Amino acid sequence: VVEAFLVFMTVAGKGVNGEMCVELLMSAVFGISALVSSPKTGERCMASLLFPATRLQLFMSLLRLPAADINSTYFNGTIGIRTLQRTAAPEITPEELQVGGLGQHNFLERCHVNPSFFLYRNVVRTLCLLLAHPEMAVRVQQAIAPPRIVPTCMFALRDTTDTYVNVYGYLLVATFSKHRTLQPGFVNDASIMNELLTGCRRGSSASGEDSEDQDIAAQLDNVAKGGAMWNPKTIVQNKYLLSMVSLTNFAESIREVYRTDEDKEPARGYASSEVSHDAEGKLTISNKVFMKKLAAVCLQDFDTEAIVSSHKMTDAQEFSALLKIIVLHNTFVQRVMLESYKKGGEVKMEKIGVSPEFAPVRPSGLELVPKELRILFKSLKQLQNKCEGMLQVVEHCLDTNRGQQLITAILECLSGLTFLTPLVILDPFSVYSIVTKAPEWIHSSLMCLLCNSLADEGRVETSEEVDSGEMINAESDYLFPLISTSSLKVRQHTLASLANLCPRPRFLPFILNSGVFRTIKPLPDRAYFVEHFGLVIECMRLLTNLTCQIDTHVDVVSEDTVGFLRDVLKYSS
Repeated sequence: VVEAFLVFMTVAGKGVNGEMCVELLMSAVFGISALVSSPKTGERCMASLLFPATRLQLFMSLLRLPAADINSTYFNGTIGIRTLQRTAAPEITPEELQVGGLGQHNFLERCHVNPSFFLYRNVVRTLCLLLAHPEMAVRVQQAIAPPRIVPTCMFALRDTTDTYVNVYGYLLVATFSKHRTLQPGFVNDASIMNELLTGCRRGSSASGEDSEDQDIAAQLDNVAKGGAMWNPKTIVQNKYLLSMVSLTNFAESIREVYRTDEDKEPARGYASSEVSHDAEGKLTISNKVFMKKLAAVCLQDFDTEAIVSSHKMTDAQEFSALLKIIVLHNTFVQRVMLESYKKGGEVKMEKIGVSPEFAPVRPSGLELVPKELRILFKSLKQLQNKCEGMLQVVEHCLDTNRGQQLITAILECLSGLTFLTPLVILDPFSVYSIVTKAPEWIHSSLMCLLCNSLADEGRVETSEEVDSGEMINAESDYLFPLISTSSLKVRQHTLASLANLCPRPRFLPFILNSGVFRTIKPLPDRAYFVEHFGLVIECMRLLTNLTCQIDTHVDVVSEDTVGFLRDVLKYSS
């Protein structure tokens, strides 16, 4: 059947005077679109449309037909049909046919859908269905050819005024953005980036609309229940979600391409700064500003209270929240990579205690807030409240047994954030309380978050009244299985968390009850030392921090501990 419709498309443009039969084109395109979306025969029809590739190329060529020519030809052909009807039935009056004095503009206004829009919609819709199929997507890319993919998406986004085609255009970009080989072509096209950033900006709180208008999850849930699909709000919200999907796939590469003079130097893996300066200025001013505060907007729009208060989180809520967290995660991970790139090199030894007045410069106030978030989060307390809400979302998802991907994304995002600023977690006990009831599949992320949240030296200097909270009185024997029998990564993060607690002697009972010293014993051989080098490092850091206090020596010094130190010195030489 698909072959027959393609034949109709071929002969539709071969009229007596070279004119095309738009009615035949519309019927053929709609038929192919309906067959491809069929739940029973859809896959077979997709394969028929894709093999050989010239079939899809013929189908896609309809997007290159000018809209004015399609509408004009349809108008002329329709007037001819009306004339034939009047000839066959002379009793029909012109008023009944509404033909007399009807011009092309008035005729198109009376059409519910313009003929050109009808063709474009079904062509782009069919392309979206093909790309959504896991096995057909690669064949579609091969048939269209990469140089034609970006112009096709650009046509759907900007070169037509039909709302359906525009939204399908966002869906095309979101689908193509999953493929790494195509990402540079999209990222380097400033027109597409402007459309995506504009769609994201208008659907977020940065648009300045009321929060009620920004309830994306509620609007989409209404659509799922049979509500109106294409009202103005849902159009903006669909574009917002699809733009966010594309931006999460592009990650931080957009910032690297459209880097401005006041930003950092490009990281490794990117071209010289000339590329950045060539791309600079192509984004609109509003999109440049929005791109700089995108992470802060995503964190501000992440409504933790709404998720926690809901009895059961909907799929739309979960998806919208997941996109925001992934954007945050990409921002902080890229920041960690950039800062780590500058570290390393030759180790310079400096004398200790040269000046008794020397004190390291420590950040304070707004400096404790990552610079990506300072534009909207004006104090550390405000950021701490938001992070506490994110931990509450994790607990809520665990209690309701939903949102595994969201849980993982939040924990990874907080791990990156606490790596940069550990004090964003007000009380590490809120993390530890989740550890005691968390399933095994998030132990690694949770222990990494706990380790980072305890890493700030400011926590060491807190007074006993502040520090003697719930964590100092908590049971720690639960940690022993994590130290002794878990995966290597979980064991290393757990030991690192205890090592960060060791400078506070008040936590000595907590550390001893964890059973960590039952695992610090002589090493079997050099091979074990090399394979478990990360664990050995954390054990040494734990002993170093703990033995800084003389009062701990009685509890720490044992035959096994001395044997461990002996083997470490022996195998390190």
